[in-house]
Amino acid sequence: MLPGDRLICAFVKSQPIGSIFKDWPLHITIVPWFRLDTSSPRLAEQLSEHYIGSNAFRVDVLKETQFGYKKLKVVNLVAAPELIRLEGQTRRLLHSHKAWVVDEADKTRKGFRPHVTALNTGRVHEGDSFECDRLYIVSQHGDFKQIDSQIIS
Repeated sequence: MLPGDRLICAFVKSQPIGSIFKDWPLHITIVPWFRLDTSSPRLAEQLSEHYIGSNAFRVDVLKETQFGYKKLKVVNLVAAPELIRLEGQTRRLLHSHKAWVVDEADKTRKGFRPHVTALNTGRVHEGDSFECDRLYIVSQHGDFKQIDSQIIS
């Protein structure tokens, strides 16, 4: 990951544009780190136009499981059909711009399994739910990340 790389995510709790953080707030990664020669505000505008049938939706938190190397990362799967659609539409737009996407470049991409990872900053629990009315573009800046733009559903 290099400074300027970005990702698209949904935060469990709304976050202000321009926020800077080192420790991630609870979130669902829609598309992981990518590189693209389009500004975040312009990309947000394009995604907003590209998303078909987007409205606010409810995300239901499901069972806890383990992901990652040796299955050491604790996550809760989440359910909302809209997440699958948004992931596909986002990747299609990024592909149309010939973006470099980390999980495609290093061949680690598997099927999209929306989830919220348990973090030092908190976690969700089975049976919880939250509203998703926007996605965010987050950029990497060395030792911190910044919320550059939002795409409102």
